[in-house]
Amino acid sequence: MIPDPAACRIGITAGHTVLNLEVWHPDWGSAATQALRRSLFGAQGPSGDSVPDEQVATAMLESALGVERSDAWLGQVTVTDRSPGNAVSMADLQERVDRMASEAVDPDGRPTRTELHVDHDGVPATAQVVLPLSPVVAPGCDLHVSVALQTDPVASSDLTMAQIEDRSGAVREALADTVSENNAGILAVTETRPGSDTLHFYLDSASPAVADRSVLNTLRTVASAWQYGDTVVDEENDPAWDAVRTYRV
Repeated sequence: MIPDPAACRIGITAGHTVLNLEVWHPDWGSAATQALRRSLFGAQGPSGDSVPDEQVATAMLESALGVERSDAWLGQVTVTDRSPGNAVSMADLQERVDRMASEAVDPDGRPTRTELHVDHDGVPATAQVVLPLSPVVAPGCDLHVSVALQTDPVASSDLTMAQIEDRSGAVREALADTVSENNAGILAVTETRPGSDTLHFYLDSASPAVADRSVLNTLRTVASAWQYGDTVVDEENDPAWDAVRTYRV
């Protein structure tokens, strides 16, 4: 049985797409004290307060917020043996998550997006990310399809940067239209870095247009229209959206 989630005190560090939490519960004593008890009395000695446990913290958060909402809006969860500074209650956290969820939907009921500045192996990049970046935003979309448009300096030498961006934008838009017009899934992330644009789609593998591979074939055809470098189209089953978790910051 998990402790009462309402008794938690929680430190919040807000990220761009998720909340990172430090969780304390009054049932938890000091880990150092618990280790001392064990050293003095052994495993059969007095147990005193329980030790902070990340699995228990996650269970309490999922009990209070729901599993889907926790997955959608919570990032790193750590535990502590004392109340964090500027801690809030579980009810306060619920209100914060409710507000994030309501702000992540536009007036037409569509998910909004946010822009991130990320760094991959020392290479700066900009990413447009759907909110929340989680399977809950597109239930059933379990097939991850990434499309990379690489820009070769020689092949694009006659173009200005603005012209390259214009042509790349046209292909990216055609790729996104292919998915949306077939009700096949969602564009979760668009990452732009020097020399490469990568689109991360999540498709519903049970959708007729995906099951018969017509959407996948069209995506490959559209990508092949990119004339200024190589294109790479990959697909993998990814119901947990693990491939894009690096953008959950």
